[in-house]
Amino acid sequence: MEKREEPGRTARKARGAPRKMTKARVINIARFHMERFSCTAGHLKAVLTRRTDRALRVHGGDRAEALAWIDVAVQSLQRAGVLDDAKFAHALATSLRRKGKAPARIQVALLAKGVPRDIAVQAVRESAGPGDAEDAYASARVYIRRRRLGPFRPEERAKLSPLDQRRLAQKELAAVVRAGFSIDIARRVLAEED
Repeated sequence: MEKREEPGRTARKARGAPRKMTKARVINIARFHMERFSCTAGHLKAVLTRRTDRALRVHGGDRAEALAWIDVAVQSLQRAGVLDDAKFAHALATSLRRKGKAPARIQVALLAKGVPRDIAVQAVRESAGPGDAEDAYASARVYIRRRRLGPFRPEERAKLSPLDQRRLAQKELAAVVRAGFSIDIARRVLAEED
């Protein structure tokens, strides 16, 4: 059988040896990465360090000098306003909040992306929105609606025996708790009627 390429698609280029790393190249890689992806200063440093280390293994060179170039590139992007951890954290926290993620899960996601802890805590607090006193409750409602749990699947629940309904309720409760919501909020949200 012949392998035919789809029109408009090119074969993926095999990864060859990396080009030699210079200060200008580090800055260009950083700019290009920021054009394609939104990230934090910590994540960008990790990407640039990984690329630089790969080039240094092949071509040799001074790692300390290359790390200084990375710091210069990151600082220049921060001064230009292109790289801002607080903006990134706020955007990601707001997006995750809309998806019904628990505040604790949002904070963990931000920390995993390299956001400093104080900025992550502030972003979670600010993403709650004005006047949203029952923030975790509202997020839990969004979560169970998206997952079609509890009151958002009454037709399936009606077909089950009472024993199976209790088992399903326990399973749903466990799923909501694993998503990062407290057991009290999980019980309250799952017990309500749609």
